[in-house]
Amino acid sequence: MKIQEHHMKLEGDPLRVKIIAEALGEYVSKHNIDDTTLCDFNFNMETAYQAEHGLGQDDWDYTKEDREELNI
Repeated sequence: MKIQEHHMKLEGDPLRVKIIAEALGEYVSKHNIDDTTLCDFNFNMETAYQAEHGLGQDDWDYTKEDREELNI
């Protein structure tokens, strides 16, 4: 899976992309970062994960299989 937003690029398997998206989202929120490119990149990672797994538009959670793998 490849994710890109302007000059930012990431390639990885869906689970790792989702983990990175979660961490980035928490960091941006915690530190009140107002960076459109960074936020768009994060959104692209999240929506790529959703699309890869056929999740609904508002289903931002991990798949059951990924939750089991991560023990969450």
